[in-house]
Amino acid sequence: MIWGPRLPRKLGPSLTSMAPAWGIHLEERPDWPLFAAVNFISLVTSGAVAGIYSWKTKDTPTGVAIGAWLTAVQTMGVTAVFFWWT
Repeated sequence: MIWGPRLPRKLGPSLTSMAPAWGIHLEERPDWPLFAAVNFISLVTSGAVAGIYSWKTKDTPTGVAIGAWLTAVQTMGVTAVFFWWT
């Protein structure tokens, strides 16, 4: 309601059928520092979960497997978000 009347409007027909278009171009980009911070926090959390599991159960191979799985899921999620933004 506030910005609608202020935007330019086309008053008459265009001069040619191939006239260049005009308008407002909005460009959205991901917030890369936030993206990197979330990625880092997820990686540290997956390492902590794997380390705590390995320490509590004294089962190192399963802890490594849990850490690898969490890291793979995180990588897939980050890749999906990246391709969604681009």
